[in-house]
Amino acid sequence: MKVIIISHNVLSSYQNMGKSMSALFSAFSNDEMCQLYIYPTLPELDICSSYYRITDKDVLKSYYKFHVDGREFSRSEVSEENRSMFENKKDEEVYRNRKNHSAFRILARDLMWRYSHWFNRDLKEWLIREKPTCIFIAPGQSKFIYNIALKISKKFNLPIITYI
Repeated sequence: MKVIIISHNVLSSYQNMGKSMSALFSAFSNDEMCQLYIYPTLPELDICSSYYRITDKDVLKSYYKFHVDGREFSRSEVSEENRSMFENKKDEEVYRNRKNHSAFRILARDLMWRYSHWFNRDLKEWLIREKPTCIFIAPGQSKFIYNIALKISKKFNLPIITYI
């Protein structure tokens, strides 16, 4: 069995949702897990065979670049030195904006993800290489994370387990 964890946050030792998911999967070996996440964080725990990240910024840039530049993190890139919620300071300013919780911005974010080409060849090749047998989704308030899980589930015929 191999689980793909789809969530906003990466598994971590310092962030609440990351700690909760790490605890839930503590009995799994890293060969039994991979993770697709969207927050602009670098992985710090070596508990997944691989991590793949697509951020809001990657999706937004795709509207003029015509492709989404997601990124795979190999186990060699995972480091305890990556103990920060944000990869860079500019991301922190954008993500900590109080206006992000408005209904308009939440809807705009969902629409941005819905019409982007996030499900591209690079992500599909990563999924084929990782060979997950089920999806574990830890959604937040946004609808698009469900759409990501459903699209992957339908393409690869994988059952979905959710944690709310």
